[in-house]
Amino acid sequence: VDLSEIGLDPSCTSALAHALRTMGRPRFTRQVSTLILQSNGLDAGMAAELATAWDPCTPMGSLPVSELPSHAGSATPSEIGRMTPGSEELHISGEAVRLSEEARVTSLDISRNIDVGDSGFESLITSIGRCEAFHTLVAHTIGLHSTGCRALHELSSTRLEVLDLSNNALGSEGVRIVATAVPGFIFLRALLLDGCSADGRAASSLSEAVSQHPALARISLNRNSLGSDGATELCLGAAHSSALRSLHLAENEICTEQAALAIGELMRGCLSLEELGLSGNPLHPRGMAHIGAAIEYSKVLVLRLEAVGLSGRCLDDFLDNGAAETQELQVLALSRNAVGDEGLVIISECLSIGLMDLALSECNLTAASQATLLNLVSLSPNLRRLDLSKNGLGPSACTDMVSWMTKNAKECYSLRWLELANCNLGDEGFTQLVPIMASLTYLGARENGITSLGLVAVMKANQMIQLDSLDLSSNQIDDDGVVALTERFQKEHKKAQYVPKQLNSTIDTVILAGNPVSKSFKASIEAFMRVHNPLLTVVW
Repeated sequence: VDLSEIGLDPSCTSALAHALRTMGRPRFTRQVSTLILQSNGLDAGMAAELATAWDPCTPMGSLPVSELPSHAGSATPSEIGRMTPGSEELHISGEAVRLSEEARVTSLDISRNIDVGDSGFESLITSIGRCEAFHTLVAHTIGLHSTGCRALHELSSTRLEVLDLSNNALGSEGVRIVATAVPGFIFLRALLLDGCSADGRAASSLSEAVSQHPALARISLNRNSLGSDGATELCLGAAHSSALRSLHLAENEICTEQAALAIGELMRGCLSLEELGLSGNPLHPRGMAHIGAAIEYSKVLVLRLEAVGLSGRCLDDFLDNGAAETQELQVLALSRNAVGDEGLVIISECLSIGLMDLALSECNLTAASQATLLNLVSLSPNLRRLDLSKNGLGPSACTDMVSWMTKNAKECYSLRWLELANCNLGDEGFTQLVPIMASLTYLGARENGITSLGLVAVMKANQMIQLDSLDLSSNQIDDDGVVALTERFQKEHKKAQYVPKQLNSTIDTVILAGNPVSKSFKASIEAFMRVHNPLLTVVW
């Protein structure tokens, strides 16, 4: 049940808690296992009241069987089983279903309730600790400090799998307390502590926790201040983990060559590690070489290195002078680095085998990369997603790539998702993309100075368009462009009705937010589409 942002008051919270713990519910009711209460202004008192939902179940004395709805007894046992999947402990008595004490909320999200604080958190944890089946606690941005973290040991009797305490001022002391409690959560799979104001003093406890845990697969420590020494110590412990699959250390002030060397050893030593996030750390150029050299010998599939100071000059060293050509890396995010046209050449030559997703947003690419983009797409048989947004590509940079894709069958390449936002395409560059609109599922062209003239030209082109989503937000498209769009796909919709088996042009969603289209015209277009083209969704 998602009750986020509805402004719960204390009386509502009390009623909710009472309903969740009440036994003897009518047969037609469903068991609530997941409760989401984000952004409801919960405070410590309301949290304490909510905590009673995990108290021993209350008999439904205030609602005797005779007062239950007349249809309460009409459901069969099989219907009740479908209503409450997995609840094998239910049994039928008279006109109501009697729930066992274990049939309670096992997943709770109280995020963005800043006034819950330490006392409210302690009340919740103490009660939740009595529910052995409880498995997910999401409590980011609740005003929690190190004092409240001391109650976490109460959850050692549960089957806790996910713990998210991000965006709370835990400090190093609080993170140490959490890390010390982790060994007691033998089922824990994900620990999220982003933005918790932790520094290097918490690294030793985290290192010990991750090295010994049998199930901990995901750790996120983004936006902390572990520093180079803290990251080094954490990586030394993580290298011994047999369960760790994802580690995120973005924006942690990691900069030294020694720290990068430890990260490289982690990549080589932890054979279960598949995803590593290091974005926003000003890594030393020589350190980047250590990380790059480890790619070939690691099992890492996803590597995020946005804004790490990587330049075209050190890309060759980062990719070990081409030695990484046969590695298994599938997702590489290099956005907000000064890669440049020269660096793109190196990437296209070294990372062409298993690469599926490449992000190069804001990387100083220009129209000079025209031939390189062709090589990248034609030599990367598995590349499905390419993000080139916020680069000065101009109208001609994609010409060779589009021409090659047009001449080859769709099955000869994998590219299906192309982001070209804020690339100075203009009408000319946008119209040149028409030939590949039949093979892509997503095309992003927002903030490109595209006018109605460009959209009209695309709609009047006698070529197939089969997109799931087309993003044209924040351009200069007015009423005329919208008319051309709706007329084209109204005709395609009509053709599909008369000749169902014929392949027709389609777009599921067009995003036109931020364009100069009048409100009255939007209303008239929406009315027109509801009747003549109900399959097209326009986002204003």
